[in-house]
Amino acid sequence: MAKFIFYCFLFLQSALFVYGQQVSIITIDAENARPLNLSEIAEKVTPISLETSAQIVNGNILLTNEYLFTTSHRFIVQYDLTGRFIRNIDCGDYITYNVTCDTVKKELYVPVGDRILCFDYSGKLQKEYQWKNRILYILYYQGHLWVQSLEAYP
Repeated sequence: MAKFIFYCFLFLQSALFVYGQQVSIITIDAENARPLNLSEIAEKVTPISLETSAQIVNGNILLTNEYLFTTSHRFIVQYDLTGRFIRNIDCGDYITYNVTCDTVKKELYVPVGDRILCFDYSGKLQKEYQWKNRILYILYYQGHLWVQSLEAYP
């Protein structure tokens, strides 16, 4: 049951990124949970075939109103919304889990070890933030960057 709720949360989280400002609240009663059909929460599904790039995509996806970003181990791979490959953004080291963005300033935030790299949508490094611990997950929400990190033990 806990796995089902976790998977629903992950699916709903990605749906929130797709719709940006439009938020739909779906309540799940854990006692009477059942599988959801996609048609119950989405009006339409549009597949996008991505052009092949030199980098292997590992499945983390970030969708904005202009671009689709996916991650490989060291690169952000940028596509337009038709699936046409635009560029690889080299992050220099292993990307931990996910990327997030500020859609107003058009900046990507990428956790790399104990740093957060900030790139503009053209792939230029804008800022670099040092963190005292290894970063696990980041989320940009209402003007703030939220960070989950792992405390380093000696």
